[in-house]
Amino acid sequence: MRVPTRSLALAVPRDAGPRDAGPGDVVPTDAGPRDVVPTDAGPTDVVPTDAGPTDAVLWRILPRMKIVSEYVDIPVDGSPMRTWVAAPNDERQYPGVLCYSDIFQLTPSTLRACARLAGYGFVVAVPEIYHRIEPAGEPFLFDDAGRDRGLADAARTPVADFDADCRATLDFLSAHPRVSAGKLGVAGWCIGGHLAFRGALQPDALATVCYYATGVHNGKLGRDEDAGSLARAGEIRGELLMIWGGADPHVPPEGRETIRRALDEAGTRYAFSTYEGAEHAFMRDEGPRYDPQATDGAFAETIAHFGRVFGA
Repeated sequence: MRVPTRSLALAVPRDAGPRDAGPGDVVPTDAGPRDVVPTDAGPTDVVPTDAGPTDAVLWRILPRMKIVSEYVDIPVDGSPMRTWVAAPNDERQYPGVLCYSDIFQLTPSTLRACARLAGYGFVVAVPEIYHRIEPAGEPFLFDDAGRDRGLADAARTPVADFDADCRATLDFLSAHPRVSAGKLGVAGWCIGGHLAFRGALQPDALATVCYYATGVHNGKLGRDEDAGSLARAGEIRGELLMIWGGADPHVPPEGRETIRRALDEAGTRYAFSTYEGAEHAFMRDEGPRYDPQATDGAFAETIAHFGRVFGA
């Protein structure tokens, strides 16, 4: 079992039958991980806790949600950026979250993760990060050729282009009729974790989650020799959650410590969560690195982080 430095337990009924608990049910910290009690908290409210790694933490369970999704083209620098957008299938407003893929672009695995996030009450926008280079609608296979293609495209993309895409997507979400005013967040995996870190530099990004973000510790991102992301940590106005795999060779312990020191020096509001034994890309639900337990823990932490910040 993967145990992070801090973890959350999913709040679900004891049995697999129909739920007889209301939409405001949560897990109390002194109960087992499947106990539920009612609460009057709002749809994204979270109860913080100082619980240990195996204790449950509280957050509100939303009513069961179905989602709708579509592809849209967001104009940026004269180029249409194909973007997958998912939202709960109702007329209410929710926080908007820009999600970045890994180097393989919008694979079914990435879209499944983003659909899951949308189902917890978020409007999620997932752009194709290589839209200036690649034809629209072409995710890469999880093989050597796909990896090499993704890395080559990254090496051809200036950081300024990535930043322009970020601003365009946040502006799209800000203007979206289903997005609550002033509630914007960012998340991303692998290279997308680094792009999410840069998204946190945007003044309207309130909450950010970076999953095993590559290149933050050494500046490697895109075509630039040094993206300088970590040196700008003092610009982060929102709250940051960084999730790591303890066995990730791309961001070794010394790299994570470099990031931690820089964030401390910058006075950034952040949290680290490391899943010991989990590898790089442990949340990708295809291939041998997939770790379901670590994935569920990381997802639960994500919902709690966004819920606490957006519910404040």
